[in-house]
Amino acid sequence: MEPVFEDSDNLHFRKLSGSPSKKAAGAGLAITFAKKIAELAGTPDLKVGLVPFAVEAPVVGMLWYQGESDSVDEVRAAAYGDRLGQFVNGVREGVTSDLPIVLCAITGNEDRVPYKNQVRKHQFEAENIHENLRVFDTAGMELQDDGLHLTGNALIQLGADLARCAMDFEPIKSQLN
Repeated sequence: MEPVFEDSDNLHFRKLSGSPSKKAAGAGLAITFAKKIAELAGTPDLKVGLVPFAVEAPVVGMLWYQGESDSVDEVRAAAYGDRLGQFVNGVREGVTSDLPIVLCAITGNEDRVPYKNQVRKHQFEAENIHENLRVFDTAGMELQDDGLHLTGNALIQLGADLARCAMDFEPIKSQLN
């Protein structure tokens, strides 16, 4: 495990009013993603800039992992596909119409995300609706004890997996080579 991820399963907890458990855990996949992109580009010293949102910076692709809060409510889960489509179109209007997007299909225990399968269905359908959008399935990845968030080891693996997925997009490949 990389030092930055030591004890990342307990990196931080904070109260969230909209969370079923009133807690959210935080850890990230950015370091592993960036290192794997550099490796796959054949340039180990490549500087990969990752920002939570880009302001006046070139955007070559987007990673999106969201949907758990929508899967706790039947109405929100049913509307997820339409809202996801509006989001994708809105982002692309502001950047470029063919922006590569890697969308993570959510996971979690049924007691935490009871309408998970509805949201996942919409996420997988998005791949057939939007060009240059790929879905990466996180099902089966190791979860923390809260039954919702990925463990630090799972995030490390996810970072590498998403880098491989992102490198399947020609616009990303061409920017890095």
